[in-house]
Amino acid sequence: MDGGDIREHAAELVERETATVIESTRIAEQLTTSEGSALVIAVETADETYWVVDDGHGTACYPAASRDSADAVLTDHMTIQSW
Repeated sequence: MDGGDIREHAAELVERETATVIESTRIAEQLTTSEGSALVIAVETADETYWVVDDGHGTACYPAASRDSADAVLTDHMTIQSW
């Protein structure tokens, strides 16, 4: 997937999970290691921002209010996924 496709997929995920209209998306963080790569997309609605992490194995959505930065959400996601 290219950057536009990934952002579109992230927006669709947040729309589906929150039933809100997306105002904007942007790539916030990218990590590449010997074990793979992960991308964090910031998805903004009128009321809240969400972090969407795509690690190549799946996609997860986190409210930004629960993590203060793209780096923090990526670190938490990698820990949960046992990278």
